[in-house]
Formats: sequence, structure tokens, C-alpha cells
Amino acid sequence: MENCPTCAKASLEKGVVNGEVVFVCPHCTLWFYSSEVRGRLPSDEDWYTDPVSVAPQYIRSCLETMRPTFQRQITELNNLVEERQVLDVGCGLGFFLSVAASEGWETKGFEKNIHAANVAQDILNISITNEFNKILDESFSVVRLSHILEHVSNPLDFLSSAISKLRPGGISISIVPNVNSFSYSAITLIRNLATKSNRITAPMSPGHHILGFNRLSLSKLYEAVSMQPLKVFNISMGSQTFYPFFYDGLMTRQKITDFNLKTLLKYWLPLFLDNVGNGFGGGQWVVGYFKKPLK
Repeated sequence: MENCPTCAKASLEKGVVNGEVVFVCPHCTLWFYSSEVRGRLPSDEDWYTDPVSVAPQYIRSCLETMRPTFQRQITELNNLVEERQVLDVGCGLGFFLSVAASEGWETKGFEKNIHAANVAQDILNISITNEFNKILDESFSVVRLSHILEHVSNPLDFLSSAISKLRPGGISISIVPNVNSFSYSAITLIRNLATKSNRITAPMSPGHHILGFNRLSLSKLYEAVSMQPLKVFNISMGSQTFYPFFYDGLMTRQKITDFNLKTLLKYWLPLFLDNVGNGFGGGQWVVGYFKKPLK
């Protein structure tokens, strides 16, 4: 039996997701693969190889397409903190940081993927490091982790390290896929009723998303490192602040005419339907704002 990587409680076997057994913690409701599966090498290291080969003008065009979305996120943060220093952990191509800098924020990105870091530094002039221990503790008013926590094997140690860079009174924002989304839950229920299968449809896969969060498990993880929840909620495709229609999650918004009917029905329709679940924990993603207590 596996113990929960957040609270160390004994877990229960939930089912099989993408060929491997997934466990669930009855205390904090985190879903996770076994420690052996979580310890495997990641299979998504080539995500950012394409942007390296495209023209800088295209990168800047993608940035401008996404600028209104990131401006809305920054407006939210402006309402929560007075100082304007942000660390984006796993910053990717640096689009958020580029917009934040244009809005008057001091910015720093941490990114291990060399392809993404090169684009951020060479094309967008973002300050990037791949040496986390060289970032000064308590030097930022905001620490952002967008689509990061689901990739890490030991979330407690990882998050504790991340928020060590946050000043007392500062804010951490996290965005993660929701393991209890409306569409995934419906697909799993229908399949299991029809076939008595233990297969589960969820936003998890070995070498990629090795943890599965919902609103409670994200909150419990932050509480475990003494962070105070401010607001934790669900969003789905169509959120103008976090995930506008046909955002590919990496670079830009696409057009409905870019997809064939099969792709629209199989991939995009479930994301749209998850808006039904936003109010009761069934949206596609979880967004959480958490505050570091004052000393």
C-alpha cells in the first residue's frame, strides 16, 4: 500500500489511469501514482522544442494574443499585494512574466526546460534561472505555479521550497488540472456501468501528470506548508482570466476552424461541458490563491 505524498496517510486503490494503478488519500483526497511510477523520468521534455524553431515574430504574435488573459491575472494580483515582485516557477516561454514586466512588476522565472528558457531569454528578454537554490529566500510578493504541481513526485517538499521564496504576507497562486472534472467523471461512470471496468478517465499519465488534484487536495497541500487559503475555485475553457476558448495551454489561442469535427468533439467539447461543473467542484481546472502568514 502507498502512503499519500502530501499527508503521509495510508491510501486506497482508486483504479487504473492510463495503464497504471492510481491511489487516493481518504484524508486529503489527493490522487497519485505509486512512488515507483512517480520516480520515472518525465516523458514531456520535448514540449518546447517547436517554439525554438519558429520565427521570433510568431512568438511575439502569440504573446500579444494571450496578453489580455495575463493582464487579467495580474489585475487580480494587484488587488492582493502592494509590492510588485513575482517569481514564476516553471515559467515556460515567459509570456506571463513578459506581460507582468510591462505592467510594472519585477520578474523572475525558474525554468528547467532549456528550449523554453532560451525563448524566454533570447526573444522576450525575461530573466530566467535553472538554479532554484540561488534564488533568494523571502524576496518575492507573489510565487506563481501554473500547471506545475501535478508534475512533481514529492509535492510537499517542492511547495515548501517554492514558498520559501515568498515574503511573509505574500501570495502564491496555483493552477492545476481537476481530477474530479464533470466530463471525466461522467465518462468514467458511463464506462464502469457498461463494462464493470476499473479504468478511470482522469488528467493523469505516467511520466507527465503524476498527481491528481481537486479543490480540497490543493488546499490541504498548501495548509501542510502553513499557507492560508484565500480563495480556491474551479474554471473551465472559456474563462477569460485563465483559459480562454481554444487556448492550447502553451502558446496561443487557436480558431475553431483549425480543428476537424472529430477533434472538436473528442477534445474540445468535454472542456466546454466542464463549465457545468464549475460551481460544484467539477470544472476542468482548480485555481487557488494562498497567503503566507506574517511572522
